[in-house]
Amino acid sequence: MKTSWKIGKKDFEVESPVSLVLSAFSKIRNTDDIVTPDLQGNGEIYLIDLGNNNQRMGGSAFEQIKSSISSDVPKIDNINIIKKFFKLSQILIS
Repeated sequence: MKTSWKIGKKDFEVESPVSLVLSAFSKIRNTDDIVTPDLQGNGEIYLIDLGNNNQRMGGSAFEQIKSSISSDVPKIDNINIIKKFFKLSQILIS
């Protein structure tokens, strides 16, 4: 996505990834119960493939920095996989 504008005689242009970013906030009663994305322990990182090895990156920021163009955009093929992953993640953090 790109937008451009002019102020006086000077042209401006901004290009950004075409991505949906959601954020939210709420009250936290007990900060001892929060989960953070920081690495702890030995710092191992695991890939949990919820995309069934489709590797669809079309339109992503990653593709843009690699100057790659693909029409194979990320999408959810099976909502039940997402639901099961969410339930599992809640069990693991409890």
